[in-house]
Amino acid sequence: MKTNRHIVSAILLCLLLFMTGCSQQPPYTPPPAYTPSPYDPSAPAACISEKDAWNNIGRQKCVEYFVGNPFKSSKGNVFLNELSDYKKGFTAVIMANPASSFGDPISKYGYKTIRVTGMIRTYEGHPEIIVNNPADITVLK
Repeated sequence: MKTNRHIVSAILLCLLLFMTGCSQQPPYTPPPAYTPSPYDPSAPAACISEKDAWNNIGRQKCVEYFVGNPFKSSKGNVFLNELSDYKKGFTAVIMANPASSFGDPISKYGYKTIRVTGMIRTYEGHPEIIVNNPADITVLK
């Protein structure tokens, strides 16, 4: 009988300790709801360098590079070449038809660091982006 009282006392003590511990915990607050960031598949990821353009043929990308050799052909096409030997570097091409909407692309983009966005393709073995919209080129410095 004495053993039963000890068991009952122990149970009551545990219950009392349990209830005391529960009252000291802060109330439960659920975590904030998960909200995914909007995804825009047309937006390019972070810009890549002109060197990385060689490995991204066929992809929509933003390429950041210094225009070291701007050139306007007799047909009116503008080539914003990275290097004097365009076949060894990256080029942004503005065809003659939309070139007038770019103002004077040679003075605007030549000898400056730019970001150009578009589909990287190859021409005569080197990477290039054909640019049709002035919004696809940003002058950095």
